[in-house]
Amino acid sequence: MPSKHIDAIQWKKIEEITLELTRTKNRMIKEGDVLKLIIEAGLKGIDTEAISHHFDFQPRYNAFLHFEVGDASLALSLDKPAIEDVIESLYPGLPFVLTVYGNTNTGKSTFINELTAALDKSYDITVYDNADSGENVEIGKSDIVRAWKNYKAGNSSIIGIHASTPDAALKKIVRAHGGPGFIIEKPNEMTVSNARAYKPTDSDEFAKSLSKVMRNTPVKRKV
Repeated sequence: MPSKHIDAIQWKKIEEITLELTRTKNRMIKEGDVLKLIIEAGLKGIDTEAISHHFDFQPRYNAFLHFEVGDASLALSLDKPAIEDVIESLYPGLPFVLTVYGNTNTGKSTFINELTAALDKSYDITVYDNADSGENVEIGKSDIVRAWKNYKAGNSSIIGIHASTPDAALKKIVRAHGGPGFIIEKPNEMTVSNARAYKPTDSDEFAKSLSKVMRNTPVKRKV
């Protein structure tokens, strides 16, 4: 039976093997004996080095990137990006806003620090890590808002947000600006319909820009 060491899928396979052996041998075969033989065979064919990579740290953050090229606004969704992925997606010299989101211990802060160092000579970047840590501050005065104002002033901003999905991250950004929020239909990607679901006020410069970006630009992996 499944236990804390053997999940249901693994145990189902054990049962299938046991039933097949019982049928072909025409006698009762115990599931415990089958499991023991499988473990012994597995231990003979594997060593610590062979399985060590399964326990290496795997980044679990994602990001979305915003910047403007002339009159065109671009919004890119980046799935577990490496530093090279972000660099290849930028237009040299143009300021940008990169929002990196993930839960605790997903590697987003390490990624932000390494990316900032890699871009240090090419961009004037201000980092706002844990930008949503003061969610209860007065609307318009959070680090999320400061990051966007820094971008509108011609500089680049990198924002770190604690969120597990694009939906949750974007809601925090819009909420920081006093917007009513919106619903993302597909949790793992940003779509054109998302922008149409949100109608910003005339005074909400950030939300208008975000809405424009997502209404006019299909999200893609890289430029």
